[in-house]
Amino acid sequence: MNLDHLTAETDERRIAGACVAWPDVSLSMDLDPSQMASPVLRDIVTEAARISSAGGTVDVVSIAREMSGTTKDALIFLVELQSEACVPVAVDHHCQRIRQAYSRRQAHSAANRLRIALEAGDDVGAASAASDAIGAVSGAHNASSGPVTLGDAAEAAYNKAEAARLSGEPPGIQTSIGSLNRVTGGLRDQRLYIIAARPSHGKSALAMQLVIDAGRVGKRVLVFSLEMGAESLATREIARLSGVNSQRMDRGQHSETDTPKIISAVEQMHGLPIWIDDRPGLTAREVEQACRVHQARHGLDMIAIDYSQLLRPERGLVGEGAIADTVTRVDALKKTFNCPVVLLVQPNKACDSRPDRRPTMGDMHGSSIFEKCANVMIIIYRAAQYADNRDADPLEAEGIIAKNREGTCGVLPWRWNGPRQTFADANPDFQH
Repeated sequence: MNLDHLTAETDERRIAGACVAWPDVSLSMDLDPSQMASPVLRDIVTEAARISSAGGTVDVVSIAREMSGTTKDALIFLVELQSEACVPVAVDHHCQRIRQAYSRRQAHSAANRLRIALEAGDDVGAASAASDAIGAVSGAHNASSGPVTLGDAAEAAYNKAEAARLSGEPPGIQTSIGSLNRVTGGLRDQRLYIIAARPSHGKSALAMQLVIDAGRVGKRVLVFSLEMGAESLATREIARLSGVNSQRMDRGQHSETDTPKIISAVEQMHGLPIWIDDRPGLTAREVEQACRVHQARHGLDMIAIDYSQLLRPERGLVGEGAIADTVTRVDALKKTFNCPVVLLVQPNKACDSRPDRRPTMGDMHGSSIFEKCANVMIIIYRAAQYADNRDADPLEAEGIIAKNREGTCGVLPWRWNGPRQTFADANPDFQH
């Protein structure tokens, strides 16, 4: 079996030679020396970086003194490397090839672990190894990713804005709630959207409404439903699309005239690129692994997680440290998969005992990490959900934009449709 593609020996020699031949190359290049396959070349690059960072002069003599073996042999070897050195302008190209080879080695190692786990009947170990292999292969494919210049980033931002202007299509996924689109621009890539509400106020319903909106325009969405099973979640969506009361249908009490509506809703849902993972007790790391597998199989344009407190913390982490680790890992998904991430959060009971029962960001246990990571935080409040609010309108709802990095905050007046489990704008100016 030819495994030459797992190493990049020529590229490593040229990079090591460049670190000796050209001042400051070892400090300016985008490469972790630990990704190099050759221990000797790795040590040369590391030593060159150490000398440069200390303000010293990198030359064959200074590095030869630190190498094992005789200084004479080391000098001969380093002179040979100098003759093979790439020019500084080609450093990025060779670093990219080294990173790709490293990712392939990682994938090859994970594939071996997968084979061993399968032979041992270890399904959990096999799933983990398979996810690692897919992630490593993805890393090899995207090895060129790294720091970009401010000018390149500005050009990319302009191109996206200009494409939206010329097409008339906003860059974000537009939702079925016009006021939400106005203040957020829709669901945008590389943003974390946190939806918070006390139980039965509609946070899961709003999240699925946004998921359906995305699916209807062809976006591939993966939903992690840690609380509800896939069938229960689907029953709600049938009610949303058909108008048939979900409780009646769930209990088999729907009428004969309801049946065609239900069938039509099921057929519509078959055409949506939406997947539900309803495994309980996943960790944020396992969510990432599942996303990598799903991306490789189907592609991935949006992630929704219902809900934060049901994500199992990593072993050994408790309290706010566990919350911070979980939310930080979830927040990283938005950049790892270059898509919007919707995370549901349940505030604590403190708000229920206040005269103004509207939750705030401070009502989230470990609130500082939610406030730090969220691009947009939407808090849902429905006064009629409290039994002592007898005069409250059961259809009245508020979408409180508590944080919005790229827009305004405030209260959006909404209407709640119980049978369809959906929100809509109370202000007719924003209704579609």
